[in-house]
Amino acid sequence: MVKEKIIEDFINAAVNMDIKSAKGACKEAIAKGIDPYEFIEQAINKALVIIGDKFENEEFFLPELFMA
Repeated sequence: MVKEKIIEDFINAAVNMDIKSAKGACKEAIAKGIDPYEFIEQAINKALVIIGDKFENEEFFLPELFMA
């Protein structure tokens, strides 16, 4: 499904600190009419949880946390 692909693309981009791709996924979500609240809940929140877990496990450090 298109929505799930966009959400997955955003999560991967955010976790990999690929700002250009994350921004592109956000623009694509808007273009496809995905509800912004739903996108925040399903994509941004999940990405931040993954990033937080990586920080907790010492895979990411403060610079990566601030970038997120």
